[in-house]
Amino acid sequence: MAHEQVEVSSVPFLEITSPTRDVRDDAANYSFVLRGYVRHWLANVWSEYDRIKLTDLVGGKPAATRSGEK
Repeated sequence: MAHEQVEVSSVPFLEITSPTRDVRDDAANYSFVLRGYVRHWLANVWSEYDRIKLTDLVGGKPAATRSGEK
């Protein structure tokens, strides 16, 4: 349900968590509960990114190669 509300609002998930203005520069009045769900979901996603070291994978650092690979 939270995902649907974010989609209907046509804003990025991060914008929902700290609402001051929406995309049309109107005052944004997102539900406190909705903001909490989105914050929790984003925290889980970011912690998973950190766990798998996503920034190392896409950041251009060379991956360790197994012996015999080029």
